[in-house]
Amino acid sequence: MIRFRKSIIPSSIAPALRVPLVLAVIWTADLAWAAWAGIAVLQLGMLAGTVLILLGNVWLYRRITGGERAFELALGITVFFSLGLGFTLLSYLVLTLHLPLADRWLAAVDEALGFDWPAWNRFVHNHTLFHTLLVAAYRSLGVQMLITLFALPLSGMVRRNREFLTATGISLLLTVTIAALLPAESAWVWYKSGEPVAPGPLADFLAMRRGGAVAVDLRDLRGIVTFPSFHVVMAVLLAWASRGTRFSLLSLVINGLMIVATPTEGGHYLIDGIAGLAIAAVSIVGAQRLLGPAPTGRAATAYGDTAMRG
Repeated sequence: MIRFRKSIIPSSIAPALRVPLVLAVIWTADLAWAAWAGIAVLQLGMLAGTVLILLGNVWLYRRITGGERAFELALGITVFFSLGLGFTLLSYLVLTLHLPLADRWLAAVDEALGFDWPAWNRFVHNHTLFHTLLVAAYRSLGVQMLITLFALPLSGMVRRNREFLTATGISLLLTVTIAALLPAESAWVWYKSGEPVAPGPLADFLAMRRGGAVAVDLRDLRGIVTFPSFHVVMAVLLAWASRGTRFSLLSLVINGLMIVATPTEGGHYLIDGIAGLAIAAVSIVGAQRLLGPAPTGRAATAYGDTAMRG
């Protein structure tokens, strides 16, 4: 028999009350910007229905006795889906500012750092096994995020789950803000590498900048940010989220390779990755400050911080 808590706002999960407000602010900004730019946002009904279902699950599991882990899972999926989609849409809309491309500056910084992008690109493609490992690591991002979204809450790591979600939200805000000010096509385009540049993202990027886009379909959004590298940001956050667990070494190896892969597999400049590392560090510190001191001793055990370890 399902029993409901007397209080629907347990102290350990009260921060979840901020979620609808945060999502409302982000999506209001998105839709207001789209209206100002004269761009239609397609599939809003699908988005609203999905978010309402997810928020309904968050509300339900918050009230059910013993539903903390299911609550954390529902919360994580809701936040990740809504924030990710919201900020990805915003990364499209900021291109309507038509700010100058930063590729020349990014390439100059790489040169000043002594990084020869074309030479590195040739080296990677001349070593088949190494290239294959980099491709696999770079493409593992989606799978890793999905595993993390399920593993942390279902293993009872409540604090870790909140840290990961908060840091991801901060990093998305910082990444899109910087990308708005310093838009760039990609190192592939700048160096005319001859590599098959993904036509969808580049076409979307150019259409938004040139004013050729009249609508954006939420089902077809892609990663179009060059500077900073969000792959690097997430590589750090994923490795950080797995710290102290039996999977931490594997996560470090995979995400280390993902960082190395960003120039050739993502068309990034070296400085893109360095900026991604900085954003990840700021996001981690910011998340820990926002959430306050981590519980210790018995409180940590009750809060789930010892789960999935050893």
